[in-house]
Amino acid sequence: MRVLSLAIAMLFAICVNGQQVKKSLTASNGTRIGFYEFRPANYGKVSKQPLIIFLHGVGERGNGGSDLPRVAKVGIAKLIAKGSNMTFSYKGKTESFVVLSPQLSTRYGNWQPFYVEELIAYARKNLDIDANRIFVTGLSLGGGGVWRFATNSSQNASRVAAILPICGTCAMANPGYIKQFDVKVWAFHARDDRRVGIGCTNSAIDRINSLNPKTKAKKTIFSSGGHTIWNRVYNPSNKFDGLNVYQWFLSIKPSASSSTPDAPTPTPAEPAPKPSSSATNEAPKAAVKDSYIVISEPASTTVLNGSPSSDKDGKIVRYEWSQIDGESAHISYTKMPRTNVSDLKEGIYKFQLEVTDNDGATAREFVTVKVLQNNNAAPRAVVSDNSIIVRYPESRALLNGSSSSDEDGRIVRYEWKKIEGPSVHISYTKMPKTNISRLVRGTYRFELTVTDNDGKTDKSYVTVKVIR
Repeated sequence: MRVLSLAIAMLFAICVNGQQVKKSLTASNGTRIGFYEFRPANYGKVSKQPLIIFLHGVGERGNGGSDLPRVAKVGIAKLIAKGSNMTFSYKGKTESFVVLSPQLSTRYGNWQPFYVEELIAYARKNLDIDANRIFVTGLSLGGGGVWRFATNSSQNASRVAAILPICGTCAMANPGYIKQFDVKVWAFHARDDRRVGIGCTNSAIDRINSLNPKTKAKKTIFSSGGHTIWNRVYNPSNKFDGLNVYQWFLSIKPSASSSTPDAPTPTPAEPAPKPSSSATNEAPKAAVKDSYIVISEPASTTVLNGSPSSDKDGKIVRYEWSQIDGESAHISYTKMPRTNVSDLKEGIYKFQLEVTDNDGATAREFVTVKVLQNNNAAPRAVVSDNSIIVRYPESRALLNGSSSSDEDGRIVRYEWKKIEGPSVHISYTKMPKTNISRLVRGTYRFELTVTDNDGKTDKSYVTVKVIR
């Protein structure tokens, strides 16, 4: 009876808290989208509930099926997996969110807008949601996905009431759509984020607010916290400007100026550069020393050089490097003409340089970095005699690895060491040939390691027996 009561209690808890259910759909382009669907406990009792679409980071990509649990390890999906009922109160009114959390396929290096477009279409058709209160949020690569979706087209901007990117990558397209549909924006970043530079968030917010939108885009910048501030931001216990982020969503009222969601509208433009005091300003020229860079593993660092950039009738006052495609990489100095990029792995990366002159005009240039898999053949460690007999009282022998070779490069390092046996003296540990001395009766074993110019290694061994 007690077991039955416990089972009933557990079932009741699941019903009260709601749960994430695995779902999938096929997008209009044929892509299968796997996602979690969360319906709060009061779903079906309360109509027109607000919807949150959550976009994960680069590490949670997968096949949308067996890999889907990765999504529940971060952000809002993790919060729900740990038992959150996604119910919050604002100004005396309590409401619950429906939440959809898709998984980005590993075939994509960045979130594609169609993921959110398809989920919004799915929610409108299959769920009892408030189509005027759809919110999109994401972290890291997902934060970039939020920027990209909302600024990709007028239709997309018209479908959402607000966006909340957290340490998002640089992926903004046209901020004019944000202004046109009065999409509310709240972005978060940390100054010490070494994975995605804070310049991505600062630039996005500045570009929106330079258009003088009806509602200013706002940002919260933490002095510390690194790249995982989403744990702080999504925690309902933490309030910023007096509200947690879910209460902020609930505070938002649909804009009266929003047009019919799917109606085509003209593309808004960013403001033209201001003319200089003496004459019409000529935009600067963004230029890079090398627009296509190829490196091979194990190299994981290269240099982006925008120092050839120039301004014909003034001077460049700002440089801004950002990553716009590929696996997440680290940009050392986002605001310098030259910068190192590191943490590069096999694949293709794309970086953007934006330069601004003293009259506010801008120009952009791009750099593609291709990292090739290292197909270097390993060197071959060879010793001339791998079994040496020494008759006591002789106490010396010669170890000879000079026949070692590398078919597609050269050997740059030799390393001898004793791995078994009594104490011994090795004359030259880093030479192809070396004498060993002070041998006593017994068996010794020595290891030779050779390293080629691409960092690959090979080993060979020598056994030395000292007998009477």
